[in-house]
Amino acid sequence: MKAPRLALLLRLIVATATIGGAAVTLTDVAFAQAGKPKLSAKLSATRVEVGEPFTYELRITTQGGDPEVTQIALPAGISKIGESAMQGGGQTRQTIVTWQLMAVKAGRYAIPGPPIAFNRQRFVPGAQSIEVTPATGRRTNQLQLPGGFSIRIGGDESDDDVPTAREKAELALPSAPDNLLFLRAVANKKTAVIGEQVTVTFYAYFRANFHPEESHDAPFDDFRTVSILEDRDTQQGPLYARAGQDRYNVKVIARVAAFPLKAGVLHTGTAKMKLSGFRMGGLTDRESNDETITVTEPPIEYRPPGYRFGDVGQFKIEALVQARRIDEGGAVPVLITVTGSGSFPDSVRVPDRTGLEWLDPEKKENLGIQGGTVAWWRSFGYVVRVKETGSVDLGAVDLSYWNPAARRY
Repeated sequence: MKAPRLALLLRLIVATATIGGAAVTLTDVAFAQAGKPKLSAKLSATRVEVGEPFTYELRITTQGGDPEVTQIALPAGISKIGESAMQGGGQTRQTIVTWQLMAVKAGRYAIPGPPIAFNRQRFVPGAQSIEVTPATGRRTNQLQLPGGFSIRIGGDESDDDVPTAREKAELALPSAPDNLLFLRAVANKKTAVIGEQVTVTFYAYFRANFHPEESHDAPFDDFRTVSILEDRDTQQGPLYARAGQDRYNVKVIARVAAFPLKAGVLHTGTAKMKLSGFRMGGLTDRESNDETITVTEPPIEYRPPGYRFGDVGQFKIEALVQARRIDEGGAVPVLITVTGSGSFPDSVRVPDRTGLEWLDPEKKENLGIQGGTVAWWRSFGYVVRVKETGSVDLGAVDLSYWNPAARRY
């Protein structure tokens, strides 16, 4: 059976050269230049007590590059107890940096925004104000997690107080590795092919109030990863699950789309946290389990010529020839766009024909999340030099990929 492929046949008319004819240049396919970053800073609270934790969250949206964020400069009376960062996107990128802070002295404070470097320019978000009152002993019973979200611990709730819908049987465990708090990694599949998305979710199971002092993501050494933790994951209230005879609060702390880069038994590695809490007995460490994924190559049978390992998903390819008539010896812009979901191809295959020269493309891309799947579009802006006259067939641009849902090329 012949393997199907995505292919586009492109044609144009090349006229005999004339003096003063219009030239087609690279500017016809130039893309927009990167602009200023969009900044958004906020505190999780504007009034706290001494000893009560809170967070400073900075969101940075940029086009065409990554920002550099310096350390936050804190006034005396405010101390840092943790820091985390998340980043996602393609050409349009969103960076979220969160500092976990704690007030150690009463007063009114202005927390200055940390300077940001982007495109050789310096940007500073506005200062955020907070009022710190003396401790009353009613310190808010909240869990501060990486990403800047907090949840109230339901330590006083009885089993009858927990709605049935919030207790998740699929998160239950026959026993608990720790009677107060532990981290758990769960992969949505144990087998995959090179380039197929594996979603790994990291949970905190807890029965005690604690504060993260330091956190380290799982390394995913043999994977390409994209964070797919969404706002609704961080904002929803806690879930509950049984571990042995005990009921634990459960919170999603990270969710990662991991694309394996090679075959074999691959390890995600472990996520780690350094914690402090009254019932923890001082500073303590917690570490998740290490998930293993068995990765193979896509099948050899019906594998099309030119298939590249890692091109896995569901894609659609479109092309636009931006001029249909040019002068002899001129050039024509061709814009090829690939959309879909999965491990996106870094290139498409263009025809190798005498009389045509495809220059290296200018690439543009964007990333999004749709239902827990990494969705992309990526464009390739080519300029094709044409050395023929008459009706010229540019040939076929094609992309071969493995569709894991349909289990076919």
